[in-house]
Amino acid sequence: MVQPANRRLATEAFAASVAGASRPASSISDLTEVVEDLVAALFAAGAHTGITFTYNDAGRAISATVTGAGGVDAETVRDIVGATVRGTAPITATFSDAGDTTTIAVTIGTAANTVAAGNDARFSGYASVTTRTSGFTVAATDAGGLHIVTAASGVTVTAPTPTSLGLPPGQVVHIAQAGTGAVTVTNGAGATVSNRYGSFVSSGQHATLELVATSGTGWLLRGEVA
Repeated sequence: MVQPANRRLATEAFAASVAGASRPASSISDLTEVVEDLVAALFAAGAHTGITFTYNDAGRAISATVTGAGGVDAETVRDIVGATVRGTAPITATFSDAGDTTTIAVTIGTAANTVAAGNDARFSGYASVTTRTSGFTVAATDAGGLHIVTAASGVTVTAPTPTSLGLPPGQVVHIAQAGTGAVTVTNGAGATVSNRYGSFVSSGQHATLELVATSGTGWLLRGEVA
């Protein structure tokens, strides 16, 4: 509350200044208190919706309290935050007003050469595991997969061009010689399989090979060759 005596002195000082005169601050007892009271009165006299100001004269402080009626209550804050959080593909954010929750989801898709929804075996192991008792031609679905060759005699694996299979560079086909029959990797039509040592035959039982797509027509054979 503004003290009556100080209010009077402040009013007189204001009136004197308007009249072109001046009044020294020393003539006003506790000028700081007068100014604080007047500022507090301005806050209290203003029109406010959803907010209340309380002046602590002794503590020389003004406190503001936000109320629910027309103010920024908890529900309003949650709505504002919910509307603010937005995802950019492949991330989505869904706000539930009733549940006061925001659900964040990542949808990467299941298209070829992308991470599959859910648990993608390419990140926890092989995309697939196939037992082979004879030779075969590499297919698009073999990318990331393991072929366990159990044949007792030699078999041939044919590698078509990665482009014909829709496989970009970096895709890998894994081969394991589990049987006694050697595995020979050969070029498909238009394809070129390369190996550092110029060998395209597995070195023996329990040997492993990897076919890595390096271009639209090329494969790199790496692993245990004879």
